[in-house]
Amino acid sequence: MRWTMFLLTPKMTCFERDGIRYEIRENLREDIVFVTFHGEDYYYDAEPDCLPWTLKPDTPFYKGKVVIPPVVEYNDKKYDVVKISWGAFEWCTELESLIIPESIYQICDGAFFGCENLREVSLPRSVTELYPDVFAGCDNLAYLDLRWIQWMSPESDSHARLFLKDPSCPSLIEVVLPMASSRYHFKLMPHIRVLHMPSADVPEVEPEHFSFAAETLTEGTLYVPEEAVEAYKASDLWGQFANIRPESEFTGVEAAVAQTEFEVRDGVIYAVGNSTLEIYDIAGRKVATLATGASTMLPKGIYIASGAGATKKFVVK
Repeated sequence: MRWTMFLLTPKMTCFERDGIRYEIRENLREDIVFVTFHGEDYYYDAEPDCLPWTLKPDTPFYKGKVVIPPVVEYNDKKYDVVKISWGAFEWCTELESLIIPESIYQICDGAFFGCENLREVSLPRSVTELYPDVFAGCDNLAYLDLRWIQWMSPESDSHARLFLKDPSCPSLIEVVLPMASSRYHFKLMPHIRVLHMPSADVPEVEPEHFSFAAETLTEGTLYVPEEAVEAYKASDLWGQFANIRPESEFTGVEAAVAQTEFEVRDGVIYAVGNSTLEIYDIAGRKVATLATGASTMLPKGIYIASGAGATKKFVVK
């Protein structure tokens, strides 16, 4: 993916801190920085220490789990980390997990393009703006929480642009829908089977901005607050879902990924497969690592299990 180069670009200073690359733009606030592109051929005519832009680096810069801090220090000055820039993690095929801090409000075009092994990404409440193609090519992303998203780029006519014009996230089967959006375009995501709508007030949407794949409408389940079930069923648009159930009935079974082998009984999780199992809470914090045959007690809550190259979300009641 190649981005358009603008003639008028702000002067920048780029630096690396604790394995993450940042940029400072001189025409913006003096106390903020962006997480920036990691490649060897940058798209700006910038300072010498800013690495130039490439389409696909030979060696992915980010690997495994990456935790972005809310504040970073450079030249004895502290900066708030507020944005993930264009293609910042592009083609990092060995990136598996990303923790985003509450300081970030915006994620730009193609930020995770081609991160085929990205399985977990936390979008905190502060992230309300997403640009096109953010998750394009994230083939192993199974769960995505978009509840706080309020604004999409004018270039993006739908949430489907988060994933390109063709289905490119075949593992994405569970989505928390935005509560304050006026557009719900997921027609290009026919593999989604579990949808959560946290809002008790049925969102008002124009018919042309409400589209889901036929497979999702007939085979999927829309979970809504218990007091709002009948209102969603009575809606001309939301009532198209064949299965609308209260959130309290969600068990996580619908979102099962066969390769993730574990059992949950009476609040105890048992690793029954042949690989190590890592357990994360809904905020992306690791709470347990289990070898084959091991078990641990978990408090009530929503968790994500990762193992054997797959992920699964589950609830302990």
